[in-house]
Amino acid sequence: MAPGPMRPFGSSTSWTSTGAAGVLMKLLSKLGIEVFEAVPPAVDTELNPEGRAGRGGFKTGLTAGEFTTAVMKGLEDDVLEIGYGMTERTIKASRAELDAAFERMNSRW
Repeated sequence: MAPGPMRPFGSSTSWTSTGAAGVLMKLLSKLGIEVFEAVPPAVDTELNPEGRAGRGGFKTGLTAGEFTTAVMKGLEDDVLEIGYGMTERTIKASRAELDAAFERMNSRW
């Protein structure tokens, strides 16, 4: 995930959640407790239709149902960090790849 100025609070909240999940994974693993994290990409929902309309009706082509199905499959397969599409690649990315994604996503600012 790469934080961006177009959604500063949303993206910083995502970063914080991912960091907290990582810390919990580390701490609780010593107790034999697994922590699962689902990292959603932009998903089309019915939330805030007025805001979406104001941004030109932005659609990603990914429904909440599709993402939920992927998360459930990840849980069944015992995958601790579950992503989909772009976030699946981001979870496995190197530092250089994350930096490049950050620059790409923030290049117009």
